[in-house]
Amino acid sequence: MTASSTFDASTRTGVADAKGAPWLAGLALLILLTPAYFLVGDILLDPGRVFFALMTPWLVIQLLSGKLPGGILLADKFVLGYCAWFSFAMFLHHPLQFSLINVPLHLIYILGGYLVARYSIRSFADFRALMLLIVCLTVFFLPFAIYESITTHFVIPYFIKSIGIGTISDVNYCCRFGLDRAQVVFSHPIHFGYFCSFAVGAFFVSYARSVPSFVRLLICLLMTVACVMSVSSGPLLSILLQGAVIFYWLITRNMKKPWIKLFRILGVLYLILEVASNRPAIYAIAERMAFSPGNAFNRRLIFEYGMEQFWRTPILGIGYRRIPTMPFWMKDSVDNHWLVIAVAYGFPAFLAFAGVFFLVFRQVGKNYSSPDAEWVRANFAVAVMLAGLVLVLATVAIWLDTLSMTYMLLGTSAFIFYAQPKTTAATGPQEFVRRAVFGDMRAEAAERASGGRATPAPVSQPQAKPGRRTVL
Repeated sequence: MTASSTFDASTRTGVADAKGAPWLAGLALLILLTPAYFLVGDILLDPGRVFFALMTPWLVIQLLSGKLPGGILLADKFVLGYCAWFSFAMFLHHPLQFSLINVPLHLIYILGGYLVARYSIRSFADFRALMLLIVCLTVFFLPFAIYESITTHFVIPYFIKSIGIGTISDVNYCCRFGLDRAQVVFSHPIHFGYFCSFAVGAFFVSYARSVPSFVRLLICLLMTVACVMSVSSGPLLSILLQGAVIFYWLITRNMKKPWIKLFRILGVLYLILEVASNRPAIYAIAERMAFSPGNAFNRRLIFEYGMEQFWRTPILGIGYRRIPTMPFWMKDSVDNHWLVIAVAYGFPAFLAFAGVFFLVFRQVGKNYSSPDAEWVRANFAVAVMLAGLVLVLATVAIWLDTLSMTYMLLGTSAFIFYAQPKTTAATGPQEFVRRAVFGDMRAEAAERASGGRATPAPVSQPQAKPGRRTVL
């Protein structure tokens, strides 16, 4: 690809040259985090629904007309396909009056969140800006979360209530480890922990060149403490997973195909645990990682009943109805968003939702061969963020604001499909040099330019030591 084809086409743009509107995604996020509610007739509205109701029609027109960066991506089609199948399943399983109200409200959260991010985040710089906002908000919420965990009293919702506006209510879940489960501005404690886990790994990777390691570690620690105040194992495990992925990336920086080797090792370990355990390995792992053994057992029952129902209605699901075979003493909620999609709307909806993640991970794998260390770091930051989402979504059911935030994060990832690294935009494609990701690439680039013959560095400049400068 030549430089002219990269920059002349309206849908292709260099990493540092794309001009997005991260302020719009930031505004949408702030609106979603406003815990205020009001009734219009029989319809419960909040600032997020009003904002997306105004923005979504225009954004859909922009997408369908091909005016969003990158044109209509395959990931966009997957999101639209999910929306179409979800709508079909809802109208099929529920009364017309119920569906006419709830389907549009649900769709504006999905499409609004996704398309606002698709329109706004067009480069790594935009992505970094949104991650920084999430970090700042998480650290800002930390003192409120600590106060709430110790005293059991809201701060922000109580203030909103005092001025006569409806707000969230305290779920009054029993405390764990002597701490009340902080909600702060969310309708459920696990949603607060979910929010705190979003940007930990992505921030640490994205700001490797501009923020010292100690400062990044300190900020990530504060975000982890905020997550701990929710006393939810799923979000905390997500943060631990992001940290483990980053650590593995660092220690395997000179290894070929490190991720394939990692998956093989994990597969072997899982098979060993499956043989050695007296129950399915996935249950043995979940029970040891959960804060409460009773909660882990309940999740196991939910998964078993959910999968049984899925195999009974694999295509169309059952809508929002309770799983018929669940015992009367079990709650209706299914704390696994992947399972909720499969059971409620069927496998086509699950495939569309999971397909967006698959497409992003596949694109990260393709872009990983770039000689531009900044571009590789951008893709790795996206992968770390979504890896955390994959795990935590298996432990939580999301709705309203958190549902929209989830699709916003998927929308922020879309820039890796059409943006181009600086080196590719300026000089065309180059053969990948593995060491260039972590070291000074001048020596390697000169070696490639000379046809494989080593080219000594100029006398005035010391020879670069491969691996000395790291991405993180």
